[in-house]
Amino acid sequence: MKEDDLDVDCLKWKYKNLECKITRNDYGCWCGYVTIPKGHPWLNDNINYPDIDSNVHGGITYLSNEIVGFDCSHCCDLSPKGISKPFEEIEAMFNPHLKTETPTYKNMDFAIKHTEILANEVIESFVKKC
Repeated sequence: MKEDDLDVDCLKWKYKNLECKITRNDYGCWCGYVTIPKGHPWLNDNINYPDIDSNVHGGITYLSNEIVGFDCSHCCDLSPKGISKPFEEIEAMFNPHLKTETPTYKNMDFAIKHTEILANEVIESFVKKC
């Protein structure tokens, strides 16, 4: 873990014209968010975030009010606060995006990279196919 990583709790930027943000949750782990453009198919009332295929860490865990997001607070993630998340084994069984791995802390650079992966997925799913 980089020492300067612990001095930041929130970061906002634009990536490919989309608003992006990372912020820490109550465990001190990073969460990444992307604002979804109006008219995007993910804003359909009939879609739930578990139905969206994504390559972000742990899959999409948030979809509300034109914002989609993920978190780095899964069973394979360490928290800088040293808090262990309950029911880790159950979560791993039900989340197909998680792979068995040695738990690690997902730092700010990791969260930025995955937020930009999510932004690319937002853009790619918005492109109308002929």
